[in-house]
Parts: sequence; structure tokens; C-alpha cells
Amino acid sequence: MNSHLLATLLLVVVGTVSESRAQDSTLKRLERAAALNNAGQFRGALELADSLLGANTPKLDDASAGLAWNIRGLALDNLGKSDEARRSYESAIRLLRAIPDETVQYATALDNLGALVANNGQLKESKTLRIRAMQLYDSVGDHAGAARAASSLVVVSLAMGNRKEAHHYMADASREEALVATPDKRDLAWTLGSECLLEEADGHFQAALDGVNRLIAMFTQQYGAKYYLLGSAYFVRGHLYQILADNSRAADDLQRSLMILSDNDEQNSKLYYLTQIMYAKALRNLGRTNDASQLESGARAGLEHLREQRCAGCTVSVEGIR
Repeated sequence: MNSHLLATLLLVVVGTVSESRAQDSTLKRLERAAALNNAGQFRGALELADSLLGANTPKLDDASAGLAWNIRGLALDNLGKSDEARRSYESAIRLLRAIPDETVQYATALDNLGALVANNGQLKESKTLRIRAMQLYDSVGDHAGAARAASSLVVVSLAMGNRKEAHHYMADASREEALVATPDKRDLAWTLGSECLLEEADGHFQAALDGVNRLIAMFTQQYGAKYYLLGSAYFVRGHLYQILADNSRAADDLQRSLMILSDNDEQNSKLYYLTQIMYAKALRNLGRTNDASQLESGARAGLEHLREQRCAGCTVSVEGIR
């Protein structure tokens, strides 16, 4: 799998609001928006975040505003609006970095921005952001967060062609996860997903397939058959089936991935277009050349449109977060 496909599979997460502050009505709305993102209901999360940040609403304190910007960024990111998402993440970072009690949320915003810039090919910047996020999680004893950041660094390292480093971060992720008394299933899935990609990079295709099968079963049992992260999981399994020359199963999985992504309003995302291109390859291998050509042509036009939408000269300065 090439570096752009690997970077696209970086999962993102937004932390929940601390229970000690959950009685406040604004923070309850933030919790609801975060929950909508975690469920893949990105338009709903965006609308709720925008309602909190609107000019005609009461001004939020910096901590609440930082959370809202982070939630907004994640929703926009998954809806394929990467430039707006980047600006939202940067607004969250500017606010949260100055608040000692919001270290975890600050780390999460850095982690989310790291996923976005990796998806745009800025792998060195993503690595710096993820390392800083992992350090921040460690500084407050958030082993689950550190495990997520380390798992993301596995994927970044693979995208940069450094399997040795990827194995190092995989060991970090496993060690941090072992320190969590009751791991969240999403966090377990996060680590498992990175492990699957590492197995694939090592050429252990059957082991990778076994791992992604466990991942799909875990997501389906916990969240249902239309959970948004299943779109990525079926993409990975479809890719593995192509490697194993099982084009019929590959086509089935990639079609299923497209349906899930579409159901979750991700038709304009980079992952959606890349899945269409891979699906076109499977169709071509099955002899459906006309369908494949039409599908691939539309997907490549979609990718080009995404590139044109990016702001000219947009870069991420990582100096301020070291």
C-alpha cells in the first residue's frame, strides 16, 4: 500500500468532556457533539459545534471554545473539508495549549491535526504533532491516549517507509494499552488497526487479514453494521483480498466500504475516492472494464477537485508545539 493510502487510514478521535464539568448545559452540548462525531454523525456534530461558536450566541470560555473548535474540525475533516478543518484544529490548539487543565484536549487536537496533515502528504509534520501528543498524554498519565498516539505513529512511520520505527511505536502502543485497567473497545480497535497495517507491510498478508476480520467483528458487534469506521476497515480488507488475488471478495468489500462512507456523508472524502479507484481495479480484474473506467475517471476528478480546494501555500508550523 503506498504512503498516501496509508496516511488516509489514520483514524481520528475527539476526547469527551470531563465528567466533573458535565452539569453545565454548554458542556452537555459539547458532550453531545463529541458523541455525534464518535458515532459518525458528522453533519449533526458540525451543526451543534457551529451553534456554540456562532456570533449570536453567548461567548464561550476558552476551554469550552477550544473543545468546540476541535469537535468542529473533526466533523469537517470527515466531511472532506480539510482546509476548514485545519483552521478549526489550529483555533482549538491556540486556546487549549494555554490551559493546564486541558492537557488531554490539547493533545487530542494535536493528534487530530496530525491525522489531517498526514492525509495531505505532510508526514514529517504529522509525526512531530503525534510525538508531541503522545508526550502530553504521558505527562498526565493518560495511557489510553498515549496508546492511540503511538498507534498513529505506527501508520505514519509505515507511510514514511520506516518499518523498524513502526515496530518501535507498535511496542509503545502495546505497552501503554496494557496499563489501561479497562480499555475502551475503540482504543483496542485503534491498536489492532495499526497492527494489521504493520503485518501487511511485513508481508504477512494472512495475519493482516485475520486481524482486520477481528477489527470488523469488533466494530460491528459494538456499534452496528453501518458504523463509519467500518468504511476504512472494509477498504483495508478489500485491498488485502486484491493482494491475495481474490477479486470477487475484494469487489464486495470495496463496494460495502463505499456504501458505509456514503451513508455517513463521506462521499467527498479522499478515502471515498481512493476506494472508488481500488474498486475500479477489482471490477477491471473481473472483466467489467466499462464500469471500471467510468468509476475511476469520476474518482480521479474528485481527487483533483479536493487538491484544488486546498488553500495555496497552506503549511503547518510545528515550532510552537514542541
